[in-house]
Amino acid sequence: MYVISRNVAFVFEKTCYNQHLKTFGLAFIVQKSENKWTFLSNHSHVLLLLAQNSALTLREVAQDIGITERAVQGIVADLAEAGYLVKHRQGRQNHYQIYTERHLRHPIESHCTIGDLIQMIRPA
Repeated sequence: MYVISRNVAFVFEKTCYNQHLKTFGLAFIVQKSENKWTFLSNHSHVLLLLAQNSALTLREVAQDIGITERAVQGIVADLAEAGYLVKHRQGRQNHYQIYTERHLRHPIESHCTIGDLIQMIRPA
């Protein structure tokens, strides 16, 4: 494995190297796993970013969080299905309305609302 930066590494498998490297150059690029974790889930990250700027594209949200656009689409669908947000189409762009009065789902934090979470995390 050849490390290019802290987050990206070039990976060569013997079979890829033998069959494809000469033809295609590099076999493929993968994210280097650094076993990092955060206290908030990707669902909360998506919700917080859309609360800050309801006009962000899902691609921008994905880039900011560091996950795929497809994963963000699934998360937005989950949040909409659970009643935490609704998508409004304005011209060629989507805008997202967050229902801040909804309560968090887990019993440990269910006494708090989405609005409480946003207020706690919102930059000063």
